[in-house]
Amino acid sequence: MGKGLARRILPNREDLYYRKALIIGQNMTTPNDIEEMDIILDDLPYMGLLAAQSSWVAFNDNELTGFGIDVGIVGEASLAEQVQSAVHSLIDSTDPQGWDNQLDDEPVIGFHFLRKKKLWNRPYFDGGFTAHGAVGNWLTGADLGLEIRFGRKPDGFAYTQDPIGRGLPYDAALPRRDGRAEIYFSLQARAFAWAVFMPLEGNTFASGNEWTDNNTIDPENLAGQLLGGFHVVRNSWGLHFTWLITTDLVDKNSLGQGRESEGDFGTIMVEWRF
Repeated sequence: MGKGLARRILPNREDLYYRKALIIGQNMTTPNDIEEMDIILDDLPYMGLLAAQSSWVAFNDNELTGFGIDVGIVGEASLAEQVQSAVHSLIDSTDPQGWDNQLDDEPVIGFHFLRKKKLWNRPYFDGGFTAHGAVGNWLTGADLGLEIRFGRKPDGFAYTQDPIGRGLPYDAALPRRDGRAEIYFSLQARAFAWAVFMPLEGNTFASGNEWTDNNTIDPENLAGQLLGGFHVVRNSWGLHFTWLITTDLVDKNSLGQGRESEGDFGTIMVEWRF
């Protein structure tokens, strides 16, 4: 189904490269107080997602069009409790106590569309707009932004790491012909709006979940985000550091004392080309 839709959505031109990506990943959230066994209704839920994403992109050095599909599961079947408990045990951290209160099992399916277009394109600097839309029971929303790269960058487009289900994964970088290392910085500012976002709103279709039915938090549904990155790429490997800063995702007044309303985080991505 996904490949057939991609053929109908993506442009078909001789000047474009075509690539497919497939990833499997896990995404999880917990409230701030992971030592509390009872359900916490004035903070984020215990939530786990295990999903696979397929994507297809058509691109050159000036534009990119992409389409993708998510398929996964939220709830106990995601194995988020087991993974988090194992990691916390390895690093001798607090064992999370509230997973009995997590969101209920719910199959997840989502469709993504991505469009990028460069407005400036110089050897050591490029920049343009990016637009992404998603429809599904995990996420239904859109973001619009402006991104720039500067330094000894590859042709094409760099991938910005988002948690699985949040964006569209792709590989749209074109290696340098001279074989030299690529060392560059990236900066992206975007506005993110959503109508459905399960990590902040609970189960979409599964009924009877206690946190979903009784929580007191008030999602903002519109957020501003700034992403900064540092990238080192060679012919066979790459190393990417990204930090995301965001405005409040939840109204502070709806959170309990000591709860956090922002969703800042950093990521490290290592790639190896075969």
